[in-house]
Amino acid sequence: MSKFNPNIIPPNYHTLGAACLVFAVWLVGFIAIPAMGISWDENVQRQLGLLNYDFINGINQDLLLFKDRVYGVAIELPLIYFEKWFHLEDTRSIFLFRHYFTYSLFCLAAFTFFLLAKTATQHKSSAWFALALFLCCPRIFGHAFFNSKDIPFLCFQIFSLYALYKALFLEKIDIKWILIYAFLIGILINIRILGVATFAVGIAAMIIQIYLKKDWNKYFIIPVSIGISGIVLYLTWPYLWADPLNRFLESYEIMSQFPWDGTTRFLGEDLQAGKDLSTYIFEWLRISIPILSLGMIILSTLALPFLLRKHNNSTLFALFMLALSWGIIAVVIYKNSVIYDDWRHLYFIWPALIWPAILAWD
Repeated sequence: MSKFNPNIIPPNYHTLGAACLVFAVWLVGFIAIPAMGISWDENVQRQLGLLNYDFINGINQDLLLFKDRVYGVAIELPLIYFEKWFHLEDTRSIFLFRHYFTYSLFCLAAFTFFLLAKTATQHKSSAWFALALFLCCPRIFGHAFFNSKDIPFLCFQIFSLYALYKALFLEKIDIKWILIYAFLIGILINIRILGVATFAVGIAAMIIQIYLKKDWNKYFIIPVSIGISGIVLYLTWPYLWADPLNRFLESYEIMSQFPWDGTTRFLGEDLQAGKDLSTYIFEWLRISIPILSLGMIILSTLALPFLLRKHNNSTLFALFMLALSWGIIAVVIYKNSVIYDDWRHLYFIWPALIWPAILAWD
């Protein structure tokens, strides 16, 4: 009797099947979105885009006096231009469009994560497992309908990681994907300044992979990628145009210790933002990640030394993912950064957080 081969389905059919599944998820959300409301942050986000639009078009300079001027507008500004092009004037149409855009971006990122897992693992089922694990976090999935800050940041984190893997972790270093990665990193940092962590990991990956592959003539990709990321960041962030370096450093200082002194309800008490940060983060991770997923994350992370016993590209990529999950959590706790509204500021680490579970499955 012949044995069943789990990889008997042609690879392209796996990709097509995943695309169909993600499309179905998108369609359900597309139907559901009109029945939902808006979040308290959305009007302020749109105002940020409008002020940047006015600044670019010479209508006024109010952006320079706006308290949230240090936010990048790689997402908000294009949304305003779309709003103008499609002549969206009533509030309902404007925010419905924003929700459709954010949710569509999330679904595209989910499919990209499938492609990343499909490229980086040995078994086709691992990519399906990755997609299921990624989508099955109710808290993040819920935010995909309205959160134009943290969900786009999560999405571009995935786009950047996929480009990084294609650029460095296959047989040869691919210059085309390096350029794509550099462009995406510029957008990522624009959306949230914490994107510099992914940028730093990417530069470290370039140095190590060039050394391991003995491809010494590719060292030029490091300054090139830094230059492209910097140019993209500058061009997409109008607030930087007059004084790029100083205003970027100003934004970094403010966003690394965000000046929000409100309280958030936590364990039956009103907790001051930034207080008991480690308890706050880990408790939110515990109560918002499904038990099965959380168990797999914990067990597979503890088993990483066994999972990474082979020294190959997959192992190295897993170590970088580890730095982008637990490393960032450690830095955030060490710097006592302001985290509130659950762990939404850290949603972007979700792909890296579940990566050990994907390796364990593989």
